Amino acid sequence: MYVDQRTHSCFTFWIKSSRSELSPRSPACFLSQCMLPVSASDTRFLQRHPDIKHVTAYIISWGPDDSQALSTHHDFSHLTEFQTVQLNDELASVFLKGAKLRDLKVIADFEIPRQWASIAANLKTLDLRFIPLTVRVLEEITRSSPRLELLLFVLHQEWESLQGMTVFDVLRDLKNLQALPLQPHCSSDMLLKMLGQVHECEMLDNFLIASETSGIELEWVGEHGDGDWDAHGIPDLDFDAWIVRQITRITLDDIRRAG
Repeated sequence: MYVDQRTHSCFTFWIKSSRSELSPRSPACFLSQCMLPVSASDTRFLQRHPDIKHVTAYIISWGPDDSQALSTHHDFSHLTEFQTVQLNDELASVFLKGAKLRDLKVIADFEIPRQWASIAANLKTLDLRFIPLTVRVLEEITRSSPRLELLLFVLHQEWESLQGMTVFDVLRDLKNLQALPLQPHCSSDMLLKMLGQVHECEMLDNFLIASETSGIELEWVGEHGDGDWDAHGIPDLDFDAWIVRQITRITLDDIRRAG
């Protein structure tokens, strides 16, 4: 069957439901994927899954009636993880209204939506690894996301023109930030200044300066307040694997602190 992708949106849904909503022989959690292009008006199946936790939405196009249709079929208030190609007011009003989001990944186009303060309040991970952030946007993220533990982004070129200011002048307010990978695209002078300020993020354990195939990592050795930075090169950098290691480490550290 031919589907005109110009008038459809493509979604992938990871659905988790409690045992009480399923048949006795069903597992407590299950995975459902919808990889075909569908219009928002064809998402009535979502009504049967009130506890969706994870959504990956590849939006090809967004028509004027899509927001209303999708909102009618589901409120997504139980979302904890959301991945999307773009984020703007319209998408946020449908997918993220009332959600206590913990993990957000935006691949290509990031606009801070009007309801950003409530969206960002519970974020632990914000993955904007392909998106250059200006000073204003980074300040808004820092102000609205006090629980951030892992932040990924690219430095916007405007940082190069700022006198006497680096990202750590903004990021120092993130008191829970534990891992920060950056693709700086900046002068060696700015890079050296950043390295000199890395200690200003008091909970930061890992700072990665990444290029396409290699990186330099600063890793905190010892307890905070009683340790030092260890710097080492990574000649064959697997960026995704580095991120997974940080998420695993942060999760274990959170469990250890809570226990």
